[in-house]
Amino acid sequence: MSERKAGFELLWSRVQAHSGHSFRTKTGVEFSYEAYDRYVHLNNTDRNISASQFGEGFELMPTERVADLSALQGYAYLWGILMDSRIRQGLY
Repeated sequence: MSERKAGFELLWSRVQAHSGHSFRTKTGVEFSYEAYDRYVHLNNTDRNISASQFGEGFELMPTERVADLSALQGYAYLWGILMDSRIRQGLY
């Protein structure tokens, strides 16, 4: 397994472990999600974000600009999860 793939698998396990916890977008909107096998469901919207979208976002990390993820589904929420210290710890 490549180092980058192993990094993503660690990230995805952290995303799953924090299911139901509170997160914030860059603008301060609080949200939570439920994690399933290969996607998360945002609890404050009717939107799912697939693991593949997390993978694409992971490739762009770290970034302070939410707009860098704008081509991805639910990018403001995705940024809020990927840039959270509980998720990123030591990965980027």
